[in-house]
Amino acid sequence: MKAIKLSFIFIMVCFMAAILAPDASAAQARKSSRTTLKAKPKTMAIPLKATQLSAVRNNAFQTFTALCEFDGQMYGAERGKIHLIGDDGKITRTITVKGIRNPTIARHTAGTMVIGDRGTKLIYQLNVKTGKLTKFFSIRDIRPGRFVTGSILKSSPLMSIASDGRYIYAAFSAGFSSSIFKIDPARKSIVGHAWAPGDNPTSMVFQDENLFVLESKGKQIRRFNSALKPSYTWINVTVGGGKGLIIRGDEVRILSTSDRSIIRLKTDVHRLIAAPISALILQHRIVRTDIKVLEIPHKYAVLICGDIAESCYYCDAFWNDTLWLYKTLRNAGYTKENIYVLYGNGNDFASANPRYQYPEAVTDFPATITWTNKVFDGLKNGDAANGIKKMKSIDTLFLWTFDHGAGGNPAYLCLMDGNMSDTYFANKANAISYEKRAIFMQQCRSGGFIDNMKNSKTFISTACRATENAGAADTENENYGGTKYWHGEYNYHIISALSKLTPGGSAINADTSGNGKVSAREAHNWDVSHESLSEIPQMDDTGGVGNNFHIQ
Repeated sequence: MKAIKLSFIFIMVCFMAAILAPDASAAQARKSSRTTLKAKPKTMAIPLKATQLSAVRNNAFQTFTALCEFDGQMYGAERGKIHLIGDDGKITRTITVKGIRNPTIARHTAGTMVIGDRGTKLIYQLNVKTGKLTKFFSIRDIRPGRFVTGSILKSSPLMSIASDGRYIYAAFSAGFSSSIFKIDPARKSIVGHAWAPGDNPTSMVFQDENLFVLESKGKQIRRFNSALKPSYTWINVTVGGGKGLIIRGDEVRILSTSDRSIIRLKTDVHRLIAAPISALILQHRIVRTDIKVLEIPHKYAVLICGDIAESCYYCDAFWNDTLWLYKTLRNAGYTKENIYVLYGNGNDFASANPRYQYPEAVTDFPATITWTNKVFDGLKNGDAANGIKKMKSIDTLFLWTFDHGAGGNPAYLCLMDGNMSDTYFANKANAISYEKRAIFMQQCRSGGFIDNMKNSKTFISTACRATENAGAADTENENYGGTKYWHGEYNYHIISALSKLTPGGSAINADTSGNGKVSAREAHNWDVSHESLSEIPQMDDTGGVGNNFHIQ
Protein backbone atom coordinates (compact mmCIF):
# COMPACT_ATOMS: atom_id res chain seq x y z
CA MET A 1 0.00 0.00 0.00
CA LYS A 2 2.85 2.32 0.87
CA ALA A 3 4.47 1.59 -2.52
CA ILE A 4 1.19 2.45 -4.30
CA LYS A 5 0.99 5.81 -2.47
CA LEU A 6 4.58 6.64 -3.39
CA SER A 7 3.90 5.78 -7.05
CA PHE A 8 0.80 7.98 -7.02
CA ILE A 9 2.74 10.90 -5.54
CA PHE A 10 5.50 10.48 -8.15
CA ILE A 11 2.95 10.48 -10.99
CA MET A 12 1.27 13.62 -9.63
CA VAL A 13 4.61 15.43 -9.31
CA CYS A 14 5.46 14.59 -12.94
CA PHE A 15 1.99 15.69 -14.06
CA MET A 16 2.25 19.04 -12.27
CA ALA A 17 5.75 19.59 -13.65
CA ALA A 18 4.44 19.04 -17.16
CA ILE A 19 1.66 21.58 -16.59
CA LEU A 20 3.94 24.23 -15.07
CA ALA A 21 6.82 23.83 -17.51
CA PRO A 22 5.40 26.10 -20.27
CA ASP A 23 4.74 28.91 -17.76
CA ALA A 24 8.27 28.57 -16.40
CA SER A 25 9.68 28.73 -19.94
CA ALA A 26 7.65 31.82 -20.71
CA ALA A 27 8.81 33.46 -17.52
CA GLN A 28 12.39 32.67 -18.41
CA ALA A 29 11.89 34.13 -21.90
CA ARG A 30 10.53 37.33 -20.41
CA LYS A 31 13.38 37.48 -17.95
CA SER A 32 15.99 37.08 -20.66
CA SER A 33 14.62 39.29 -23.41
CA ARG A 34 17.78 39.05 -25.48
CA THR A 35 18.55 35.57 -26.77
CA THR A 36 22.06 35.00 -28.12
CA LEU A 37 21.92 32.84 -31.24
CA LYS A 38 25.51 31.69 -30.87
CA ALA A 39 28.61 32.59 -28.92
CA LYS A 40 29.25 36.26 -29.65
CA PRO A 41 32.95 36.97 -30.08
CA LYS A 42 34.50 40.28 -29.11
CA THR A 43 37.05 41.84 -31.41
CA MET A 44 40.44 42.82 -30.05
CA ALA A 45 43.32 44.84 -31.41
CA ILE A 46 46.56 42.97 -32.18
CA PRO A 47 49.67 45.18 -31.92
CA LEU A 48 53.20 44.05 -32.85
CA LYS A 49 56.37 45.38 -31.26
CA ALA A 50 59.45 46.97 -32.81
CA THR A 51 62.94 47.01 -31.30
CA GLN A 52 65.40 49.78 -32.08
CA LEU A 53 68.64 48.62 -33.69
CA SER A 54 70.59 51.79 -34.34
CA ALA A 55 70.29 55.33 -35.69
CA VAL A 56 72.29 57.69 -37.87
CA ARG A 57 72.21 61.40 -37.11
CA ASN A 58 72.68 64.46 -39.26
CA ASN A 59 71.72 67.97 -38.19
CA ALA A 60 70.41 68.53 -41.72
CA PHE A 61 67.59 66.06 -41.01
CA GLN A 62 65.92 68.67 -38.82
CA THR A 63 64.52 70.46 -41.90
CA PHE A 64 63.60 67.29 -43.83
CA THR A 65 59.94 66.70 -44.63
CA ALA A 66 60.04 63.18 -46.12
CA LEU A 67 62.09 60.02 -46.63
CA CYS A 68 61.79 57.17 -49.12
CA GLU A 69 63.75 54.35 -50.68
CA PHE A 70 64.56 54.54 -54.39
CA ASP A 71 66.49 51.76 -56.16
CA GLY A 72 67.91 50.50 -52.89
CA GLN A 73 69.08 53.93 -51.70
CA MET A 74 67.69 56.43 -49.22
CA TYR A 75 66.41 59.79 -50.40
CA GLY A 76 65.28 62.63 -48.18
CA ALA A 77 63.39 65.78 -49.06
CA GLU A 78 63.28 69.33 -47.80
CA ARG A 79 62.15 72.64 -49.26
CA GLY A 80 63.39 72.86 -52.85
CA LYS A 81 65.77 69.89 -52.56
CA ILE A 82 65.95 66.10 -52.82
CA HIS A 83 69.00 64.48 -51.18
CA LEU A 84 70.66 61.10 -51.66
CA ILE A 85 71.62 59.80 -48.22
CA GLY A 86 74.21 57.15 -47.43
CA ASP A 87 73.73 54.49 -44.75
CA ASP A 88 76.05 56.56 -42.58
CA GLY A 89 73.63 59.50 -42.75
CA LYS A 90 75.80 61.67 -44.96
CA ILE A 91 74.31 63.53 -47.94
CA THR A 92 76.13 62.48 -51.12
CA ARG A 93 74.05 64.21 -53.81
CA THR A 94 71.46 66.99 -53.98
CA ILE A 95 68.83 67.55 -56.69
CA THR A 96 67.19 70.97 -56.85
CA VAL A 97 63.40 70.93 -57.19
CA LYS A 98 62.70 74.62 -57.42
CA GLY A 99 59.35 75.88 -56.17
CA ILE A 100 58.42 72.84 -54.07
CA ARG A 101 58.19 74.09 -50.52
CA ASN A 102 56.89 71.13 -48.49
CA PRO A 103 57.62 67.92 -50.37
CA THR A 104 56.50 64.36 -49.74
CA ILE A 105 58.22 61.75 -51.95
CA ALA A 106 57.80 58.18 -53.18
CA ARG A 107 59.22 55.82 -55.79
CA HIS A 108 57.01 55.71 -58.89
CA THR A 109 58.46 53.83 -61.87
CA ALA A 110 61.97 52.78 -62.88
CA GLY A 111 64.08 55.91 -62.73
CA THR A 112 61.16 58.14 -61.69
CA MET A 113 60.17 59.53 -58.33
CA VAL A 114 56.90 61.31 -57.55
CA ILE A 115 56.89 64.43 -55.40
CA GLY A 116 53.82 65.93 -53.80
CA ASP A 117 53.84 69.53 -52.64
CA ARG A 118 51.69 69.58 -49.51
CA GLY A 119 51.00 73.29 -49.87
CA THR A 120 49.94 73.53 -53.51
CA LYS A 121 48.71 69.90 -53.81
CA LEU A 122 50.62 69.60 -57.08
CA ILE A 123 52.17 66.22 -57.93
CA TYR A 124 55.44 66.15 -59.91
CA GLN A 125 57.57 63.50 -61.58
CA LEU A 126 61.31 63.62 -61.09
CA ASN A 127 63.81 61.83 -63.31
CA VAL A 128 66.29 60.98 -60.60
CA LYS A 129 69.17 60.40 -63.02
CA THR A 130 68.86 63.68 -64.94
CA GLY A 131 67.16 65.77 -62.27
CA LYS A 132 64.43 66.83 -64.71
CA LEU A 133 61.23 67.86 -62.92
CA THR A 134 57.84 67.84 -64.70
CA LYS A 135 54.34 68.53 -63.46
CA PHE A 136 52.29 65.33 -63.24
CA PHE A 137 48.83 66.48 -62.11
CA SER A 138 47.06 68.58 -59.52
CA ILE A 139 45.13 66.99 -56.67
CA ARG A 140 42.61 69.81 -57.07
CA ASP A 141 41.76 68.56 -60.58
CA ILE A 142 40.92 65.02 -59.48
CA ARG A 143 37.27 64.12 -60.03
CA PRO A 144 35.62 62.45 -57.03
CA GLY A 145 33.16 60.45 -59.15
CA ARG A 146 31.11 58.12 -56.94
CA PHE A 147 33.33 58.80 -53.91
CA VAL A 148 31.45 61.30 -51.74
CA THR A 149 34.56 61.53 -49.56
CA GLY A 150 36.35 63.17 -52.48
CA SER A 151 35.59 66.64 -51.16
CA ILE A 152 38.43 66.06 -48.69
CA LEU A 153 40.97 66.35 -51.54
CA LYS A 154 40.30 70.05 -51.90
CA SER A 155 39.41 70.98 -48.34
CA SER A 156 41.96 69.06 -46.25
CA PRO A 157 45.77 69.08 -45.97
CA LEU A 158 47.82 66.64 -48.04
CA MET A 159 50.04 64.61 -45.72
CA SER A 160 51.89 62.01 -47.80
CA ILE A 161 51.91 60.10 -51.09
CA ALA A 162 52.90 56.65 -52.36
CA SER A 163 52.85 54.93 -55.75
CA ASP A 164 52.49 51.41 -57.13
CA GLY A 165 53.82 52.49 -60.53
CA ARG A 166 50.38 53.20 -61.94
CA TYR A 167 48.20 54.63 -59.19
CA ILE A 168 49.07 57.38 -56.73
CA TYR A 169 48.01 56.98 -53.11
CA ALA A 170 47.44 60.27 -51.31
CA ALA A 171 46.72 60.69 -47.58
CA PHE A 172 44.87 63.68 -46.10
CA SER A 173 44.32 64.88 -42.55
CA ALA A 174 40.67 65.58 -41.68
CA GLY A 175 40.02 64.68 -38.06
CA PHE A 176 38.11 61.42 -37.66
CA SER A 177 37.55 61.41 -41.42
CA SER A 178 41.22 61.52 -42.42
CA SER A 179 41.47 59.58 -45.65
CA ILE A 180 43.67 57.75 -48.14
CA PHE A 181 42.72 57.92 -51.81
CA LYS A 182 43.84 55.72 -54.69
CA ILE A 183 44.09 58.02 -57.70
CA ASP A 184 44.34 57.20 -61.40
CA PRO A 185 46.46 60.04 -62.85
CA ALA A 186 45.60 59.08 -66.44
CA ARG A 187 41.88 59.55 -65.88
CA LYS A 188 42.27 62.17 -63.12
CA SER A 189 39.82 60.25 -60.96
CA ILE A 190 39.57 58.46 -57.63
CA VAL A 191 39.44 54.66 -57.90
CA GLY A 192 39.65 53.73 -54.21
CA HIS A 193 39.24 55.14 -50.71
CA ALA A 194 40.04 54.15 -47.12
CA TRP A 195 39.86 55.88 -43.78
CA ALA A 196 43.38 56.77 -42.65
CA PRO A 197 44.63 55.21 -39.39
CA GLY A 198 44.64 58.56 -37.62
CA ASP A 199 44.82 62.27 -38.35
CA ASN A 200 48.56 62.37 -39.05
CA PRO A 201 49.44 59.82 -41.79
CA THR A 202 52.80 61.46 -42.45
CA SER A 203 54.40 58.78 -44.63
CA MET A 204 53.40 55.90 -46.88
CA VAL A 205 55.18 53.28 -48.95
CA PHE A 206 53.69 50.81 -51.45
CA GLN A 207 55.54 47.51 -51.41
CA ASP A 208 54.77 43.83 -52.09
CA GLU A 209 51.18 44.68 -53.13
CA ASN A 210 50.57 46.39 -49.79
CA LEU A 211 50.35 50.01 -48.68
CA PHE A 212 52.15 50.71 -45.39
CA VAL A 213 51.15 53.87 -43.55
CA LEU A 214 53.11 55.57 -40.77
CA GLU A 215 50.76 57.32 -38.36
CA SER A 216 53.28 59.50 -36.61
CA LYS A 217 51.10 60.89 -33.82
CA GLY A 218 49.85 57.43 -32.90
CA LYS A 219 53.33 55.91 -33.42
CA GLN A 220 51.98 53.05 -35.52
CA ILE A 221 52.59 51.42 -38.90
CA ARG A 222 49.38 50.16 -40.49
CA ARG A 223 48.83 47.99 -43.57
CA PHE A 224 46.26 48.15 -46.36
CA ASN A 225 46.06 45.81 -49.34
CA SER A 226 46.06 47.15 -52.91
CA ALA A 227 42.27 47.51 -52.72
CA LEU A 228 42.72 49.69 -49.60
CA LYS A 229 41.18 47.14 -47.25
CA PRO A 230 42.80 47.46 -43.80
CA SER A 231 44.34 44.89 -41.52
CA TYR A 232 43.63 45.46 -37.84
CA THR A 233 47.10 44.31 -36.84
CA TRP A 234 49.76 46.98 -36.63
CA ILE A 235 53.31 47.71 -35.53
CA ASN A 236 53.90 49.97 -32.55
CA VAL A 237 56.98 52.13 -32.99
CA THR A 238 58.82 54.25 -30.45
CA VAL A 239 59.55 57.09 -32.86
CA GLY A 240 57.41 60.18 -32.42
CA GLY A 241 56.89 62.74 -35.18
CA GLY A 242 58.17 60.41 -37.91
CA LYS A 243 58.14 61.93 -41.40
CA GLY A 244 59.51 59.14 -43.53
CA LEU A 245 59.20 55.38 -43.87
CA ILE A 246 61.37 52.68 -45.46
CA ILE A 247 60.74 48.94 -45.16
CA ARG A 248 63.48 46.41 -45.94
CA GLY A 249 62.44 42.88 -45.04
CA ASP A 250 61.85 42.97 -41.28
CA GLU A 251 63.75 46.21 -40.87
CA VAL A 252 61.95 49.54 -40.71
CA ARG A 253 63.60 52.94 -41.06
CA ILE A 254 61.89 56.08 -39.89
CA LEU A 255 63.00 59.69 -40.25
CA SER A 256 62.71 61.54 -36.93
CA THR A 257 63.24 65.25 -37.46
CA SER A 258 63.01 65.98 -33.74
CA ASP A 259 65.98 63.65 -33.13
CA ARG A 260 67.66 64.63 -36.41
CA SER A 261 67.99 60.92 -37.05
CA ILE A 262 67.06 58.03 -39.30
CA ILE A 263 66.18 55.26 -36.87
CA ARG A 264 66.42 51.54 -37.70
CA LEU A 265 63.88 49.22 -36.08
CA LYS A 266 63.59 45.43 -36.10
CA THR A 267 60.02 44.12 -36.28
CA ASP A 268 57.88 41.33 -37.74
CA VAL A 269 56.79 42.90 -41.02
CA HIS A 270 56.01 39.45 -42.45
CA ARG A 271 53.51 38.86 -39.67
CA LEU A 272 51.94 42.22 -40.42
CA ILE A 273 51.62 41.23 -44.09
CA ALA A 274 50.15 37.84 -43.15
CA ALA A 275 47.52 39.35 -40.82
CA PRO A 276 43.97 38.97 -42.14
CA ILE A 277 42.17 41.83 -43.82
CA SER A 278 39.07 43.14 -42.09
CA ALA A 279 35.78 41.41 -42.71
CA LEU A 280 32.26 42.73 -42.17
CA ILE A 281 29.90 40.54 -40.18
CA LEU A 282 26.65 40.95 -42.06
CA GLN A 283 24.49 38.86 -39.74
CA HIS A 284 23.44 40.20 -36.38
CA ARG A 285 23.95 37.96 -33.39
CA ILE A 286 21.12 38.95 -31.06
CA VAL A 287 17.34 38.65 -31.28
CA ARG A 288 15.00 40.35 -28.84
CA THR A 289 12.06 38.16 -27.91
CA ASP A 290 10.20 40.64 -25.71
CA ILE A 291 8.30 42.74 -28.25
CA LYS A 292 5.05 43.25 -26.36
CA VAL A 293 3.83 46.83 -26.81
CA LEU A 294 1.85 48.58 -24.08
CA GLU A 295 -0.12 51.75 -24.72
CA ILE A 296 2.09 53.86 -22.48
CA PRO A 297 4.95 56.12 -23.60
CA HIS A 298 8.25 54.38 -24.12
CA LYS A 299 11.78 55.76 -24.46
CA TYR A 300 13.75 54.44 -27.45
CA ALA A 301 17.34 55.02 -28.47
CA VAL A 302 19.34 54.24 -31.61
CA LEU A 303 23.14 54.42 -31.38
CA ILE A 304 25.01 54.17 -34.70
CA CYS A 305 28.80 53.99 -34.82
CA GLY A 306 30.14 53.18 -38.28
CA ASP A 307 33.75 52.27 -37.54
CA ILE A 308 35.64 50.11 -35.05
CA ALA A 309 38.21 50.56 -32.33
CA GLU A 310 40.95 48.80 -34.29
CA SER A 311 40.91 51.27 -37.19
CA CYS A 312 43.43 53.82 -35.91
CA TYR A 313 45.43 54.91 -32.90
CA TYR A 314 42.58 56.97 -31.45
CA CYS A 315 39.75 54.87 -32.87
CA ASP A 316 39.10 53.16 -29.56
CA ALA A 317 36.95 56.29 -29.17
CA PHE A 318 34.39 54.61 -31.42
CA TRP A 319 33.84 51.86 -28.86
CA ASN A 320 34.52 53.98 -25.76
CA ASP A 321 31.89 56.57 -26.63
CA THR A 322 29.34 54.01 -27.81
CA LEU A 323 29.56 52.00 -24.60
CA TRP A 324 29.77 55.09 -22.38
CA LEU A 325 26.58 56.47 -23.92
CA TYR A 326 24.89 53.05 -23.70
CA LYS A 327 25.70 52.88 -19.98
CA THR A 328 24.45 56.45 -19.53
CA LEU A 329 21.11 55.61 -21.12
CA ARG A 330 20.73 52.43 -19.11
CA ASN A 331 21.47 54.32 -15.90
CA ALA A 332 18.85 56.89 -16.93
CA GLY A 333 16.13 54.24 -17.22
CA TYR A 334 16.28 53.13 -20.83
CA THR A 335 15.70 49.37 -21.08
CA LYS A 336 18.09 47.22 -23.06
CA GLU A 337 15.16 46.07 -25.23
CA ASN A 338 14.56 49.67 -26.35
CA ILE A 339 18.17 50.60 -27.15
CA TYR A 340 19.35 49.51 -30.61
CA VAL A 341 23.12 49.55 -30.98
CA LEU A 342 24.63 49.43 -34.46
CA TYR A 343 28.39 49.25 -33.99
CA GLY A 344 31.11 48.63 -36.56
CA ASN A 345 31.13 45.11 -37.94
CA GLY A 346 28.57 43.79 -35.46
CA ASN A 347 30.82 42.73 -32.59
CA ASP A 348 31.57 44.32 -29.25
CA PHE A 349 35.18 45.38 -28.70
CA ALA A 350 37.18 43.71 -25.91
CA SER A 351 38.60 46.74 -24.15
CA ALA A 352 41.26 46.29 -21.49
CA ASN A 353 39.75 49.22 -19.56
CA PRO A 354 36.94 48.21 -17.15
CA ARG A 355 35.18 51.51 -17.91
CA TYR A 356 34.55 50.26 -21.44
CA GLN A 357 33.50 46.73 -20.57
CA TYR A 358 29.99 45.45 -20.02
CA PRO A 359 28.79 42.15 -18.55
CA GLU A 360 26.55 41.35 -21.51
CA ALA A 361 26.62 41.89 -25.25
CA VAL A 362 25.81 45.49 -26.23
CA THR A 363 26.02 45.46 -30.05
CA ASP A 364 22.86 44.34 -31.80
CA PHE A 365 23.64 44.88 -35.48
CA PRO A 366 26.54 45.99 -37.69
CA ALA A 367 26.57 49.67 -38.62
CA THR A 368 25.74 49.25 -42.28
CA ILE A 369 23.24 50.84 -44.63
CA THR A 370 21.37 47.55 -44.68
CA TRP A 371 20.93 47.36 -40.93
CA THR A 372 20.33 51.07 -40.44
CA ASN A 373 17.46 50.69 -42.90
CA LYS A 374 16.18 47.62 -41.04
CA VAL A 375 16.22 49.39 -37.68
CA PHE A 376 14.53 52.54 -38.97
CA ASP A 377 11.97 50.49 -40.91
CA GLY A 378 11.43 48.30 -37.86
CA LEU A 379 10.77 51.31 -35.64
CA LYS A 380 8.32 52.53 -38.27
CA ASN A 381 6.44 49.28 -38.92
CA GLY A 382 7.61 46.76 -36.32
CA ASP A 383 9.98 43.87 -37.06
CA ALA A 384 9.42 40.89 -34.77
CA ALA A 385 12.00 38.76 -36.58
CA ASN A 386 14.77 41.17 -35.56
CA GLY A 387 13.26 42.17 -32.24
CA ILE A 388 12.52 45.77 -33.26
CA LYS A 389 9.40 47.37 -31.83
CA LYS A 390 7.11 49.74 -33.66
CA MET A 391 7.25 53.22 -32.16
CA LYS A 392 4.09 55.16 -31.45
CA SER A 393 3.27 58.85 -31.58
CA ILE A 394 3.51 59.02 -27.77
CA ASP A 395 7.07 57.65 -27.65
CA THR A 396 10.39 59.52 -27.57
CA LEU A 397 13.52 58.80 -29.60
CA PHE A 398 17.16 59.48 -28.74
CA LEU A 399 19.30 59.19 -31.89
CA TRP A 400 23.12 59.37 -31.86
CA THR A 401 25.65 58.91 -34.65
CA PHE A 402 29.42 58.64 -34.46
CA ASP A 403 31.25 57.87 -37.64
CA HIS A 404 33.15 59.35 -40.50
CA GLY A 405 31.34 62.00 -42.50
CA ALA A 406 31.75 63.50 -45.94
CA GLY A 407 30.36 66.07 -48.34
CA GLY A 408 28.66 69.13 -46.96
CA ASN A 409 25.67 69.82 -49.18
CA PRO A 410 24.66 67.08 -49.36
CA ALA A 411 26.35 65.64 -46.29
CA TYR A 412 26.96 61.92 -45.80
CA LEU A 413 27.15 59.46 -42.92
CA CYS A 414 29.83 56.95 -43.92
CA LEU A 415 28.91 53.47 -42.68
CA MET A 416 30.73 50.14 -42.92
CA ASP A 417 29.29 49.24 -46.33
CA GLY A 418 28.74 52.65 -47.88
CA ASN A 419 27.46 56.18 -47.39
CA MET A 420 24.01 57.47 -46.48
CA SER A 421 23.17 60.95 -47.71
CA ASP A 422 21.48 63.42 -45.39
CA THR A 423 18.31 63.23 -47.48
CA TYR A 424 18.18 59.42 -47.47
CA PHE A 425 18.96 59.18 -43.75
CA ALA A 426 16.35 61.82 -42.92
CA ASN A 427 13.66 60.20 -45.06
CA LYS A 428 14.12 56.95 -43.15
CA ALA A 429 14.32 58.52 -39.69
CA ASN A 430 11.51 61.03 -40.30
CA ALA A 431 9.09 58.25 -41.22
CA ILE A 432 9.14 56.92 -37.65
CA SER A 433 6.33 57.97 -35.32
CA TYR A 434 7.39 59.86 -32.19
CA GLU A 435 6.17 62.48 -29.76
CA LYS A 436 9.59 64.17 -29.67
CA ARG A 437 13.19 63.28 -30.40
CA ALA A 438 16.72 64.44 -29.66
CA ILE A 439 19.49 63.88 -32.20
CA PHE A 440 23.22 64.18 -31.51
CA MET A 441 25.77 63.73 -34.36
CA GLN A 442 29.57 63.59 -33.93
CA GLN A 443 30.71 62.77 -37.48
CA CYS A 444 32.53 65.21 -39.75
CA ARG A 445 30.25 67.50 -41.81
CA SER A 446 27.38 66.57 -39.47
CA GLY A 447 25.95 70.09 -39.62
CA GLY A 448 24.77 69.26 -43.13
CA PHE A 449 22.07 67.00 -41.64
CA ILE A 450 20.26 69.75 -39.75
CA ASP A 451 18.18 71.14 -42.61
CA ASN A 452 16.94 67.62 -43.44
CA MET A 453 16.11 66.54 -39.88
CA LYS A 454 14.75 69.67 -38.21
CA ASN A 455 11.06 70.11 -37.38
CA SER A 456 8.91 71.29 -34.48
CA LYS A 457 9.26 67.94 -32.64
CA THR A 458 13.03 67.62 -33.03
CA PHE A 459 16.07 68.91 -31.19
CA ILE A 460 19.26 68.34 -33.19
CA SER A 461 22.85 69.04 -32.20
CA THR A 462 25.95 68.39 -34.32
CA ALA A 463 29.68 68.50 -33.65
CA CYS A 464 30.46 70.88 -36.51
CA ARG A 465 29.20 72.79 -39.50
CA ALA A 466 28.47 71.20 -42.89
CA THR A 467 31.86 72.37 -44.17
CA GLU A 468 33.90 71.28 -41.15
CA ASN A 469 35.57 68.15 -39.84
CA ALA A 470 35.09 66.93 -36.28
CA GLY A 471 38.06 65.71 -34.31
CA ALA A 472 39.25 63.50 -31.50
CA ALA A 473 39.44 65.07 -28.07
CA ASP A 474 42.70 66.85 -27.39
CA THR A 475 43.01 67.20 -23.61
CA GLU A 476 40.00 65.27 -22.32
CA ASN A 477 41.24 61.70 -22.81
CA GLU A 478 42.11 59.52 -19.83
CA ASN A 479 44.88 57.05 -19.05
CA TYR A 480 44.46 53.56 -17.66
CA GLY A 481 47.25 51.06 -17.14
CA GLY A 482 49.66 53.28 -19.06
CA THR A 483 47.38 53.44 -22.14
CA LYS A 484 45.52 56.53 -23.36
CA TYR A 485 41.80 56.07 -24.00
CA TRP A 486 40.29 58.43 -26.52
CA HIS A 487 36.95 60.14 -27.15
CA GLY A 488 35.42 62.42 -29.72
CA GLU A 489 35.76 66.03 -28.53
CA TYR A 490 32.04 66.65 -29.00
CA ASN A 491 31.03 63.27 -27.57
CA TYR A 492 33.13 63.77 -24.46
CA HIS A 493 31.30 66.92 -23.42
CA ILE A 494 27.83 65.80 -24.53
CA ILE A 495 28.00 62.44 -22.72
CA SER A 496 29.68 63.98 -19.67
CA ALA A 497 26.80 66.45 -19.45
CA LEU A 498 24.13 63.76 -19.87
CA SER A 499 25.76 61.31 -17.45
CA LYS A 500 26.76 64.09 -15.01
CA LEU A 501 30.17 62.44 -14.76
CA THR A 502 33.40 62.29 -16.73
CA PRO A 503 34.75 58.80 -17.49
CA GLY A 504 37.12 59.27 -14.56
CA GLY A 505 34.24 59.96 -12.18
CA SER A 506 34.48 63.74 -11.83
CA ALA A 507 31.10 65.39 -11.30
CA ILE A 508 29.68 67.50 -14.13
CA ASN A 509 26.81 69.91 -13.61
CA ALA A 510 25.28 71.08 -16.88
CA ASP A 511 21.87 71.63 -15.23
CA THR A 512 21.59 75.39 -15.58
CA SER A 513 17.82 75.33 -14.95
CA GLY A 514 18.30 73.76 -11.53
CA ASN A 515 15.53 71.19 -11.98
CA GLY A 516 17.83 68.24 -11.27
CA LYS A 517 17.78 67.02 -14.86
CA VAL A 518 19.98 67.76 -17.86
CA SER A 519 18.03 68.61 -20.99
CA ALA A 520 19.24 68.00 -24.52
CA ARG A 521 19.74 71.72 -24.97
CA GLU A 522 21.70 72.03 -21.73
CA ALA A 523 24.00 69.23 -22.90
CA HIS A 524 24.60 71.06 -26.18
CA ASN A 525 25.29 74.34 -24.37
CA TRP A 526 27.75 72.57 -22.09
CA ASP A 527 29.63 71.27 -25.13
CA VAL A 528 29.71 74.70 -26.78
CA SER A 529 31.20 76.27 -23.67
CA HIS A 530 33.84 73.56 -23.24
CA GLU A 531 34.96 72.72 -26.80
CA SER A 532 38.66 73.40 -27.38
CA LEU A 533 38.95 72.38 -31.05
CA SER A 534 38.29 74.61 -34.04
CA GLU A 535 35.06 72.76 -34.92
CA ILE A 536 31.91 74.81 -34.30
CA PRO A 537 28.93 72.84 -32.88
CA GLN A 538 25.56 73.51 -34.50
CA MET A 539 22.01 73.23 -33.17
CA ASP A 540 18.38 73.57 -34.21
CA ASP A 541 15.48 73.65 -31.77
CA THR A 542 12.66 74.97 -33.92
CA GLY A 543 9.90 73.73 -31.62
CA GLY A 544 11.64 74.21 -28.27
CA VAL A 545 11.93 70.46 -27.69
CA GLY A 546 15.49 70.71 -26.40
CA ASN A 547 14.48 72.32 -23.09
CA ASN A 548 12.12 69.51 -22.09
CA PHE A 549 13.83 66.46 -23.60
CA HIS A 550 15.49 64.62 -20.72
CA ILE A 551 16.96 61.13 -20.78
CA GLN A 552 16.27 60.68 -17.05
